[in-house]
Amino acid sequence: MPGRPMLVASLVACLAAAARLLAADSPTAPEPGPVSAEAARRLDLAIGDSDAATGNRLAATLTAEQIVAAMYRGSRGQRIVAIDAAAHLEDPWPILPYLAAFLRAPDRAAASQAAASLLAALERAAGRPGSAPDLVPGEADQLARSLLAAASNDVLAPDLRTAALQAVRALAEIADRRYAPTEPLLRDAEPSVASAALALFTPPLAEDELEILAGIAGPGGDPLVRGQAVGTLCENALHHGVAAPSADLAQLIRGIFVTSAPAASLLPALACLSRFPPAARADLVDLALAHPDPAVKRFWDSAGSATVTRSRPSDSPTPP
Repeated sequence: MPGRPMLVASLVACLAAAARLLAADSPTAPEPGPVSAEAARRLDLAIGDSDAATGNRLAATLTAEQIVAAMYRGSRGQRIVAIDAAAHLEDPWPILPYLAAFLRAPDRAAASQAAASLLAALERAAGRPGSAPDLVPGEADQLARSLLAAASNDVLAPDLRTAALQAVRALAEIADRRYAPTEPLLRDAEPSVASAALALFTPPLAEDELEILAGIAGPGGDPLVRGQAVGTLCENALHHGVAAPSADLAQLIRGIFVTSAPAASLLPALACLSRFPPAARADLVDLALAHPDPAVKRFWDSAGSATVTRSRPSDSPTPP
């Protein structure tokens, strides 16, 4: 077909341009070099290998630089297995900006694998004591900005945007930082994105954050997101040591404790109420337990048991 060479050349040029764009998202990392013959051989052997340990083995034999080179300069198959291997590197920090950039890759499979590897790498880092002090000053903040920019890009699929926000939350916990979401993310039309943005909030909340959350917790909108917002406001009240929910908070709680709401939307506020004194929560809890889904009562029974366990000192003598 006469036009095929031109089409192939055009596709190659588009991929090269995409690689340059993605590399520009990682200014602290060096320009990706070519894939070495030995690295290419190892990557090719891994393509199509269904063994779950393949990525781990690749990470043990390839450097972060070789993996990045394969991500940008390798074939499509090499790119996917390299991104998978990135999740298993002993020191993931140098490669995390590249994984964040690849959330916006034009290849959907590469973007999805980058999201999975990014979250897996952060989970491994979170389980390693003392990993946060190794961060270069400003590295976590720069990575968080990149991830929040990806989450705000409504051209991306909702699952990729949600993964970006989940990565921000993991990063905040590792680096002991707070990365507040923007209001558009909190009010996003995609419930999964809005929910992941809400999960970034930790008490104490600022006055403007309380106002935004109160608006989200009011009538209208996705019921699960509303329930999460009410639960967050309740947790903030607990953080400040109040003895009972305020009148405004109680009104918001009553607004979601309705029989027509999905059971899951009641649970965040119920979990919070379980830690208030019984007299301060009784009428609200009774309202929740009128819900027709038995899952609500099962959750309340388990939440109450957990509260009793937490409040009992671990070194208390066993009663005779």
